[in-house]
Amino acid sequence: MSEQVDGITELVTGHREVEKLFVRLENTPPGTGKGRTLADRLTIELIRHCVAEEEHLCPAVRQHVPGGEALADRTLAEHARIEQFLKDLEGLEEGDPRFVRFVGVLKAEFSAHVRNHEGDVVPGLRHHCPTATLGEMGARIRDVREAVPIRPRAGFPAAPAGNTARTPGAGLVEMVRHALHGHRNGTPARIGPAELWHALKGADFPARREDLIRLARDNGASEALVAALANTSAERFDGKDEVRKAVCDDL
Repeated sequence: MSEQVDGITELVTGHREVEKLFVRLENTPPGTGKGRTLADRLTIELIRHCVAEEEHLCPAVRQHVPGGEALADRTLAEHARIEQFLKDLEGLEEGDPRFVRFVGVLKAEFSAHVRNHEGDVVPGLRHHCPTATLGEMGARIRDVREAVPIRPRAGFPAAPAGNTARTPGAGLVEMVRHALHGHRNGTPARIGPAELWHALKGADFPARREDLIRLARDNGASEALVAALANTSAERFDGKDEVRKAVCDDL
């Protein structure tokens, strides 16, 4: 049996692992073909990290940390930006002039996320979250990190239907999220809060459900997210948190 590690340790370990991948990527000589592979590994590590925080960290922050609603919402907004930058990076070969620029922007965004988390989220959890809860969180975060291998070709799940000719990196964000949200067991993919936050970018609350659906489509939301919005029972929402509770299950 492996030694139990609490959620804070798992969280900080995830930060360090991503930072190491950024260093390796930045130190990879151009033209070797290794840059694109490292970018895919970085994508997988970042999405695993984001999903683990969304599913297991954010609920604990909301429940136990003073001001936790705002801290969790900030985390989801950071995830949405990181995910968009990863999608910008998808499909680019390392020789593309945009490749280095997107990696730099992504690194800056992740560094800001780390400063925010280790500056106030981690101390808040350490002071206010029960030890038993932190232990359970650590086990669950580790399960997420181990659910999808970091090497894209080492047992990675098959591409979704219609994505039979994937260029390196293309569609990888959705593939990792799909795997982590239960596709391996045949259950439907869940809508992540970061995906929802991006879809609702620019929303003016209170808002009607039909207006949010239209906005989500304009923001390039997936059909699964649009369908989830359409299937909510509420006709009107007073804020993003109400939408999150209606669309993202118990996250």
